Amino acid sequence: MDINKVKIFLMVEEYGSFSKIAEKLSYTPSAVLHMANALEKELGVQLFRRSNRGVVLTNGAKNLHGLFEELFEAYEKLKSAAGEITKGNTLELKILTYSSIATYVLPEILQGFKNEYQSIKISIVVENEVADMSNKYGNSDIIFADCCPDNIPNWIPIMDDEYVAVVPETDFSDAISISRDEMYKYPYICVDDMVIDKYFTYSYFDDIIMLKSVENNSAVSLVKNNIGITVMPGVMMKNPVNGIRTLQLEPKLSRTLGIAYNPQMASWAAEMFVQYVKKNKINIQTQRL
Repeated sequence: MDINKVKIFLMVEEYGSFSKIAEKLSYTPSAVLHMANALEKELGVQLFRRSNRGVVLTNGAKNLHGLFEELFEAYEKLKSAAGEITKGNTLELKILTYSSIATYVLPEILQGFKNEYQSIKISIVVENEVADMSNKYGNSDIIFADCCPDNIPNWIPIMDDEYVAVVPETDFSDAISISRDEMYKYPYICVDDMVIDKYFTYSYFDDIIMLKSVENNSAVSLVKNNIGITVMPGVMMKNPVNGIRTLQLEPKLSRTLGIAYNPQMASWAAEMFVQYVKKNKINIQTQRL
């Protein structure tokens, strides 16, 4: 199928006139009319309803509109990828993210993405601070984080990540939630997380164990050994761990994970990744024990 016929079909709703479409595409009106008629003949169905006021899609054509969009998008992907190959460029996606996202979120996303785009080479750079990401963004296509650096123009929310309390299994065998006020009664293991810092008034705790790390292994180990309790992003606790329980927080605490990129400078691989995460709902559940 001639892609120009597809383009004309998709432009009908916006312009409502074959003459206007011809002007936009630098074609003659007769050429556009010929391609429209040829498309109807090729598919064996009436697509356009013509009148003195212009042209509109038939009801049957409206049912096909989504398929025409997919066809045109596929063509654009093919053309862009071929252009990269012609330039001798490797199809590569560079992602800048946190260690926790690289460990607990990205694997599930990239598994599906790689199934669709096997030719794209993926590299992941891990940083612990948004400021570090902002400084190094020029060497990456995508930032995957919980907030957008100031110098990145486009932020797309991807998923909500609800924080959970992490407590010893022996002391909370019947609980499913815990209030913030109740948590103040226990020794607290404090990890580096600005979202959590805004949730608590640390002076209310009688005892705080400071843990200068964004990883969860050390904090979980301290909880298992009844040193204290802590709070962590749900994605970091999605797999069951012996000796601890995860409880819902009251009131709830959450963050929004998303991707940031510059559409004007984005590579073909970055555009495909953005489209993929938009189309595929990400739902990584925390296991409660």
